[in-house]
Amino acid sequence: MSQITIAQAKKYLRVFHSLDDDLIQMLIDGAEQEACRFLNRQNLPTLPLEYPAESSSDGPYSEEEPSSEDPVAPDVVIAILHLIQSKYEGTKPEDQAKLRAAAEVILMPYRRGMGV
Repeated sequence: MSQITIAQAKKYLRVFHSLDDDLIQMLIDGAEQEACRFLNRQNLPTLPLEYPAESSSDGPYSEEEPSSEDPVAPDVVIAILHLIQSKYEGTKPEDQAKLRAAAEVILMPYRRGMGV
């Protein structure tokens, strides 16, 4: 099940009709999967709605697996919307590359196991 809604994607893309809803859903699914692969994660990273009053030594991001009750981190949503836009608008390859690069910059802090 997608974490990003069609309504969010359509608002970001400035699409007001429903003719492309199936295409947009397919792009959402693909972008979420691509983000998870890039991040080396099974699920998109989330942030808790409320941070603990006292932070542990691991900090507020110590949770290994995201909770299904917490929303996807807002900057991760933006990165996924960039990936969707790069495919939906059919722009020039260099513009697609810029959107993808912007998405990767946003996603980088959440990436696991980058290796050496």
